[in-house]
Amino acid sequence: MPTIKEKLLGDFDVALKNVNSLLVCGTASRVEAEAAIGTLTSIEADLKKLEERDVYDRCADIREAIKVHRFPVIAHKKVSENGRLVRVERGTKMVQVDLKAFCEYRRFSLDWYSEMQALNKRLTLRVATTLNMTPSEIKDVDDSYYMSQFAEKISLGEDPTSNTQCVKHLQRVLDLLCPNMGKANNHDLTYIMSCYSRRSNKAALKVVCANHRLLLSLLGDVAFNVSEKIGYGIEHKRKPASKVVAEKAEKKTTTPVPSVVLELPEEVSEEVPEEVSAEA
Repeated sequence: MPTIKEKLLGDFDVALKNVNSLLVCGTASRVEAEAAIGTLTSIEADLKKLEERDVYDRCADIREAIKVHRFPVIAHKKVSENGRLVRVERGTKMVQVDLKAFCEYRRFSLDWYSEMQALNKRLTLRVATTLNMTPSEIKDVDDSYYMSQFAEKISLGEDPTSNTQCVKHLQRVLDLLCPNMGKANNHDLTYIMSCYSRRSNKAALKVVCANHRLLLSLLGDVAFNVSEKIGYGIEHKRKPASKVVAEKAEKKTTTPVPSVVLELPEEVSEEVPEEVSAEA
C-alpha cells in the first residue's frame, strides 16, 4: 500500500499531465487552466507539510533546525513563449525552516518569539528615526505598534534605535532561541536592515516595515550565519558573459607593451655593450 507521500507524488504527476494536456490542445479556457494549476499548487502544499514534518522529526533540537536552514520541496515551473503559457514542468524550490513552527511542534519555549516582536518594534522605530519623521509621528508608531501582550511588556530602554541597542537586543533574541550559539554583530544588523523595508505601493514617500513573519525569516538567516559563520553577500545586475570576454580581449590588444630602459652608472660609457643590448 503506498504511503501518503507516494500517493501525493502520484497525484502531482497526474495533475501535471492534465495541465499540459489542456495547454497542448489549446482548447482550454483561462479558467480551466488556472483551476488545473491550482490543483498542482494544493498538492505541493500538502507535500511541503510532509517535508516539514520530516525535517522537524530529524532535528533533535533548535540548533540542528538552524543548521538545516533550508530544504527542497516539489514545485511546478511555468514555461512561456512570446508571453503565452505553453507548458508546466516539475521542479523544486528551497523552503526555509520555520523556527517558530518547529518550536511549537517540539513544544519548546517561545520566549524568544516575544522578544523578537519587541525587536521588530525597535527596528521599526529605527527606520522612522532615520527617515527624519517628527517626534509626534514616531510616538504614534510607538503607541500603535501591534505585538503580543508579552512583547508589549518588554522595555526598549533609552536610545532604543542605536546600533548598540539593536545589536544587543538581537543577541538577546538569539540567546533565548539557542543559548551559546554565537555572537551577533553589526554585519548581522546590516543584513536585517538591508532586507527590512520596501517602498509602499499605497502611499507616496512611505515605506513598509517588516511584519513579524518576515523578521522571523531574517532571524533564521542571521542565526544560520552566526552558527555556521558563512558571511553575507550581494546579488547585482551583471554584464553579459559575452561582453566581459570582449572587454578582456580588447584590453589585452590595446595594452601597450612597456619599453625597457637601462639606467647606467655615471662612470660607465654611454655605449652599451652589444650583449647587454641584445638581452634588452
